Amino acid sequence: MSHKLISRIKSGAGLTNRAAVPHLTNIIAWEGRLEEAAQLLAQTLAAKPRKGKKPVLIHSLRVAYRLIALGCCRDVVVAGLLHDLLEKASQAMHRQVAQRFGLEVAHMVQATTNDPSIREPLRRYADSVRRCSIYGEGALLVRGADLLDNCERALALTGGVKLARLAGKLRILIAAGKELQIDRKMLDQLQRCLRRIVRARP
Repeated sequence: MSHKLISRIKSGAGLTNRAAVPHLTNIIAWEGRLEEAAQLLAQTLAAKPRKGKKPVLIHSLRVAYRLIALGCCRDVVVAGLLHDLLEKASQAMHRQVAQRFGLEVAHMVQATTNDPSIREPLRRYADSVRRCSIYGEGALLVRGADLLDNCERALALTGGVKLARLAGKLRILIAAGKELQIDRKMLDQLQRCLRRIVRARP
């Protein structure tokens, strides 16, 4: 691997890294930043009462790894790891994320954070997707990795209304992804997931 490519991996330049770099190489090159993000998330979750049944830390790790497997740059992967942070803590954490991980990461985390003042779930999700679209491809990729993991979990554990809601979210995100022409692999994964959800619905 060239020194130039190693430098690009470590800096996280660009929204996605299209080069054919082994996933393990990315994890090792970014391990300090990923460790710091994981520790911040774990400390924040430990200090707050648990909301909902989903284990947030392991979900966030799966989201980050999905983004690594897609070939995303470091900042997108870190944003994926922290995407639930503001919902589980407070909006005041935005400044801390910006100071520790940079404005790119902070903006992506902010864009993927649901607005609690919007009560209806699909409208709330559509609002987040709209903000991700404004911010760019990286935020939409984080939103996509998050939704894919939620869908995989729901297919394994639940059904009914949950699957119907997820199908609605997938349609919203796929439409935005097509409009912004996000990474083709992510779009294909979202479309395949929608077909599985539709088939699994009672």
